[in-house]
Amino acid sequence: MLDRPWTEAPLCALDLEGTGAQDKDNEAILEVAAVPIVDGSPDLSSAYESLVNPGRTVPRRPWISPGLTDEALREAPSPAQVGAELEARVNGRYMVGHNVSVDWKLVHLRHPSVRPAGLIDTLRLARHLQIPAPRGLGALLDRFELREQVDKSVPS
Repeated sequence: MLDRPWTEAPLCALDLEGTGAQDKDNEAILEVAAVPIVDGSPDLSSAYESLVNPGRTVPRRPWISPGLTDEALREAPSPAQVGAELEARVNGRYMVGHNVSVDWKLVHLRHPSVRPAGLIDTLRLARHLQIPAPRGLGALLDRFELREQVDKSVPS
């Protein structure tokens, strides 16, 4: 990847919501978003976002969004359907995410056929650049004056 500009690299931003690592091998994916990045910009026409029906009751935990209820997930696609979508968008691309190893662990557990070319962690990049805390995505958008650009890219 170092022999060309980053804008030419095959990238896909990924974010998941799950039931939590304390569930260990029973952790479930509840929501997923995968956005291919083409020529340095999000390719919204190829983006994928979905709730996921875990096939079991979702525990109420403080970090799980209040909207991710059993009722809301009942009609959502199955993990198998979501896995096929993730394969189509992630396989062969570098998976980009904030603290991406957490999402990768869950993706790999639930969908071992998803095979990114590698992982790029924006949190580790922020630490490497010695950006002072907070290093959340919102703080990074503000620090690099990207919030307006991102807001324009996201459909309302």
